[in-house]
Amino acid sequence: MDPESSLLQLMSSEELENCISEKIRSFHGLLTREAALTLLAREHGVIKKGSRQKKISEIIKGDRNLSVKARVKKLWPIVTYKSGKKSRAVELEDEGGSIPLVLWNDDINTTSLLRSGDEVLLEGIYEKGGELHFGYAGRVEVTNSASFVSLDHLEDGRSLHFRGLVSKIHSYSDFSGRPVFSFLLSDLHHEARCIIWASPERGEQLELGDEVILESASVRNGDIYLGADSRMLLRRPKDMLLGVLTEMENNDSGLKITVGDKKMFLDRSAALEFIGVEAADDILLSTIVMLKKKHMLNTFIARKWPQK
Repeated sequence: MDPESSLLQLMSSEELENCISEKIRSFHGLLTREAALTLLAREHGVIKKGSRQKKISEIIKGDRNLSVKARVKKLWPIVTYKSGKKSRAVELEDEGGSIPLVLWNDDINTTSLLRSGDEVLLEGIYEKGGELHFGYAGRVEVTNSASFVSLDHLEDGRSLHFRGLVSKIHSYSDFSGRPVFSFLLSDLHHEARCIIWASPERGEQLELGDEVILESASVRNGDIYLGADSRMLLRRPKDMLLGVLTEMENNDSGLKITVGDKKMFLDRSAALEFIGVEAADDILLSTIVMLKKKHMLNTFIARKWPQK
């Protein structure tokens, strides 16, 4: 019996569709309906889950079909090879040790939602040469996201994540005999000076008003420092839909939203893009909105949005 038929023996069709939508949402839309059904079937005991959960210290050479709970210690830059292939390593750690997860080509896309400090669950992975790799059904789920720190709580010596707007650009300056790039970061309540210590040319891309995310930055004497292991991600307001989401109502033809002072009506395709999910055509937009609305309303929205 297929997973859907088996699950329909345990719940109604409406309940199943709600579960499918919620499962797709938990994967940030990066999941097909068929894959969601398979995962639900495993969770309800319809399909026996085969992954063996281990701590990093328990993994042995050649282990396959593993499940691992870990924390993201570091994300290494993407490497592009002459053949056109790409890879990216994510260093993972738990209380017993650390190990790199190496992703290739399209699988690298799964790292776009990761940052250091995130707690993750990996399934369908295998060990090879002291590294972890995705198997055919490999996946990663963020179980606890690393939080951003308020600019009024800057504690020296810690590796932290920050988010804010560029309020002033100082450009290049000499600091202890070496060039650095500095700018002011604002969270609309407080400001802090950010100093790009390693690869200061990264600051040349900044413009006033840019939304910036700083990952694995350190704090010294009230200033935020970006070293070699720090990442700086930016989103440009002119390409963004920014503001607090105060209205989110759907009807038969689409979704009506209010973000800041902007009121918009989105058809199904644009609504799914706004919500940030991919869903099969047979999943009702109203179901997706019902599942997402509670978590999205009255939150600050920052979405890359095509200007029309």
